Amino acid sequence: MLRYLAGRASHSAAEMVVPRWNGKLQMLCASYASSLLPRFEPRIAAGRLNLQSLTDDLEIIEEDALRAQFSGEPLMNVNTPEELREAARHL
Repeated sequence: MLRYLAGRASHSAAEMVVPRWNGKLQMLCASYASSLLPRFEPRIAAGRLNLQSLTDDLEIIEEDALRAQFSGEPLMNVNTPEELREAARHL
């Protein structure tokens, strides 16, 4: 999945390439162009941590395209031991 994302990003002109999974943009599993780096520090200093408003120049990889490439739940959120056990069942 990460190789796929990196490949899409390397061929995209967009500043961000972001997968959508379960109806939500997955900002932590996204590709960011180095041109965005100067925008991070002032936003962090101001407490503006929402990455979705960083730029309007983004390419979204829709869930149906991801499901066509990958089986299981490649972008499953895993924060608890129960979620980890559930993720292991999808391997």
